[in-house]
Amino acid sequence: MAIKGEEFLTIEFPQNINVVYIIYLTNQGVHIPFYVGETGRFLVRVSDYMSANFKAQTDFKVGEAIRYIQEKGH
Repeated sequence: MAIKGEEFLTIEFPQNINVVYIIYLTNQGVHIPFYVGETGRFLVRVSDYMSANFKAQTDFKVGEAIRYIQEKGH
């Protein structure tokens, strides 16, 4: 099977992905923000929160807060 390049969409590889993100909980339809962050490496930042390394204070605090909120069903 031959692949024809013109059959595919071509997009430019992102060079600079800066994002501002809000982490919030939802309680009875109300969104309650508890952390706002800014990063140029969003996927790595989320990974840091998931690992919640105690030596990285912000990662630990945000990661543990997310776990606690999820355990409470929010």
